[in-house]
Amino acid sequence: MASAANLRLKGSRFYFRRTIPYNLVERFGRSEIVRLLHISEHRKAIVRARAVWLWIQGVFEVVLQQPTLTREPRTTR
Repeated sequence: MASAANLRLKGSRFYFRRTIPYNLVERFGRSEIVRLLHISEHRKAIVRARAVWLWIQGVFEVVLQQPTLTREPRTTR
């Protein structure tokens, strides 16, 4: 579960960071997920980080259960 270890403070804003499991890195096309939490208070950032951690955990589980899901290549606009 998310903790202060998943939080990074840049300026006055907190970011959530989580490493993508090794067996999913190729499918995600990166090794970690970083999200701005849009909050500057430490206690509230921890609560929001826990919610994001759970949401990302659910995404990992869906991707593991559905091997046909793949990363869509980004298109340049």
